[in-house]
Formats: sequence, structure tokens, C-alpha cells
Amino acid sequence: MSKEVTSRWFVQAEKYPNAKATHFIRMIIACECCYVTHIQTMNVFKLPQRFSIKSRTMRFMLYTLFGLIVADGLITEFLVTNGHASEVNPFLRAWVGQDFFLAIKISGAFLATLLLWIKYNTMSKPVYRITTMSKPVYRITAVFLAFYTSIVFWNLAVCLTARL
Repeated sequence: MSKEVTSRWFVQAEKYPNAKATHFIRMIIACECCYVTHIQTMNVFKLPQRFSIKSRTMRFMLYTLFGLIVADGLITEFLVTNGHASEVNPFLRAWVGQDFFLAIKISGAFLATLLLWIKYNTMSKPVYRITTMSKPVYRITAVFLAFYTSIVFWNLAVCLTARL
């Protein structure tokens, strides 16, 4: 309960000491419901229009890219820690097997997709399809999707051929 609601209840209880408690409980519940309804209508989690991507294809591609990068990190972590493979990326080789490797991989995936998301929004106006202005970002995302799809399939093939 908020401080404002509890202070109202104490004021009412001091004014009317002989009144029934159920009346005050109903009043508190009514105040709390109004307070919760007010918070729900504030649109706190609504994305501003300038950040939204109308193209379902582009949104799906960015979400899939994020998922593939994270899947690559998870599978690589599993394979390297169990001794079935080694990391090829020289930048991540030292961090594989550490506690913060997945955090690095997830934050990198988030930053990469966020950069593509922002670049897509700055190059195209809000439309429902891929325009000629946004085609470079679309193509870059498609290349990264193909690259990470092949990496994930390669890692899965290593998982299946390794005797786990």
C-alpha cells in the first residue's frame, strides 16, 4: 500500500473510531484500484513511434539474428567447456569458459541488433515494406543471418558427431 493510501486510512480511522472496519477496507481497496489503474494507463512500456519498425520482415530478421547469436554463444560455451571444440574467434578465445562469456555474447548481440534497428529507422520512413532507402540495412542483416545460421548449424553438427 502506498503512503498516501495508508495516511488516508489513519485519518479516517481517527475521525470515526466506532465505524466498521469493512468500510475502511473497501475504501482502501477502491483507492488502491484507482492507483493501479492510473499506473497501467501511463504507457510506460510503449515504444515511441520513431523507434518502431513497421516492416514485420525486418523485425523478424532482427529478432532471429539476436537469437542466433545467443544460440551460437550457448553452443560454443558447451562445446569448449566439455573439450569437444575450440573457439575460432581470436577476440573471444580468451573469454570462452569464463563466467562472463555469455554476458559478453548477449550484450554484443543486443548492441549489434540495436545498431541495425537504429540504422534501419534512420534510413527509412515508417512504412510497411522494405524500401530502397533501407535495402542496405536489410542486406547486411540478411548476410549476418546467413553467417550465424551456418555457424549454429556447424556447431550443432559438431555436437552430433562428438561423443557426448
